[in-house]
Amino acid sequence: MFSILLTFINSCEKIRNIVSAAAKDETTAKNGKMSFRVVNDKMIITSLISSQKVDLIFDTGASNHSLNDSLLFVKDENNQRLKIKTAAKTADGEVKTYIGNNIETNIVSGKNSVASYLPFDFGFCRNYKGLFSPGYIVESEKQMFLNFKENYVEVGDNFDLKSYEEIPMRKKLSGMIEVKMKVDNKENWYTFDTGADTPFIQKFENNKYKSDNYIGLGGVSGIAKNKKTPIRDISFYRNVPVMLNKHLYYSDIANGKVVSNANLGLRFIKEFNWIFDFKNNKLYFKKLNTSKIIEPRADINYGAKDIDNKLVVFLKKPNQKLFNLGDVIVKYNNVFVTSENICAIKDELNNKEWKNLNLVISKNTN
Repeated sequence: MFSILLTFINSCEKIRNIVSAAAKDETTAKNGKMSFRVVNDKMIITSLISSQKVDLIFDTGASNHSLNDSLLFVKDENNQRLKIKTAAKTADGEVKTYIGNNIETNIVSGKNSVASYLPFDFGFCRNYKGLFSPGYIVESEKQMFLNFKENYVEVGDNFDLKSYEEIPMRKKLSGMIEVKMKVDNKENWYTFDTGADTPFIQKFENNKYKSDNYIGLGGVSGIAKNKKTPIRDISFYRNVPVMLNKHLYYSDIANGKVVSNANLGLRFIKEFNWIFDFKNNKLYFKKLNTSKIIEPRADINYGAKDIDNKLVVFLKKPNQKLFNLGDVIVKYNNVFVTSENICAIKDELNNKEWKNLNLVISKNTN
């Protein structure tokens, strides 16, 4: 559950505008079905990219094409199979957009797929190798069924809409999708973003709702390179009323002061089944249970993240004084943190109160 907080920070660094290359991209959507699994509020699919089997986040909030790490690319840039088309600098390094991969899934396949490479590992414990955008499906004008009851994505031409309701939807040129909803009685367009694990991320402040405030580190690569990194403020408002058509729900809202868009994330999305009709620009939904409460996030005082094989204090409530952002956890319960146990220790710490834990810390001096 703690990944909600970390994804909010990291999403500010995520590249969302990958430019299509001029060479002919022969990748297309096709009718078919593929399963996914939800792991730590991430929607994971398995794909073949250039004959290599990889796990990717199915990310409707990523524009057009997938963002991948170095495991999917030949690092020799003179290799003629991969052509650099664009490059953009980010807080975590230079992202280069390539064309030349072959991709094969049950719903998308083809040659010369466009993808981007960020030469920085966001985490040793990460259980995915990049992002998979359904941009090719959006462009195909087919229908797409996200079934969270049985955990599969299906592309087809004519799904049964019985018992489903329509909600306003619009497509963006980037291949992303927006839906119209009301949060705190204010109507807005929200990016339908399965890559964000919060229920909602937007600029939001209303003191009539209980809020939990945090500060967190930004610029993951700066931490790994022992550089000074920016501090970000994060607030979570609890049990805010949300309207989907005439249906009322109560959800956490992440106040994203540095984000320009309003996003609807996976923690809300996975409570429903969704059918997209990209030809007619229509979206249909069905609630999977009768609960009006969207599962809230964990209430924690500190959070840790694996960075460059170190376990770093990555997030905290401002009034907590035991540990500082950037401190490195060296030992837990008299056991040194190693590459073999770092992931298990991280998961355990992110679901516990740290006050009475036996932790040995290397203090951050930046």
